[in-house]
Amino acid sequence: MPNRASGFSLEFGHPNPITPAKRPFHLIIPSFLRWDDGTFGPMGVMGAPMQPQSPRQMAVNMVDHHFNPQTALDAPRWRFLRGNSVLLERGAAPELLPGLTPRVHQVAIADSSHFGKGQIIRQIANLCPMG
Repeated sequence: MPNRASGFSLEFGHPNPITPAKRPFHLIIPSFLRWDDGTFGPMGVMGAPMQPQSPRQMAVNMVDHHFNPQTALDAPRWRFLRGNSVLLERGAAPELLPGLTPRVHQVAIADSSHFGKGQIIRQIANLCPMG
């Protein structure tokens, strides 16, 4: 997990100063995925520019595409930048590019360092003998 305390600053006027009761900016959005027929479990995806895009992409991968947690985390992602600019993670399906460019999207391919990391814990029922 990230060590966001390292983001504090001693600089006067900095938006993340060390002060009493100040919480650091945190670059992980903890989520808990659940639906009508049961609970899936917690997940957290880091990378400030990818929030809240990443948690939604992980949920779509697991719920709609039935990916297991590792496959959902490993799947190539997209990242909205601003305006009409979009990044695709290296490994994204090449057929995505022709579908995006007619919509006037400016698309670039980037490596994983632009997308952050994540953790997902999946609850599997009936594994615990205690109930």
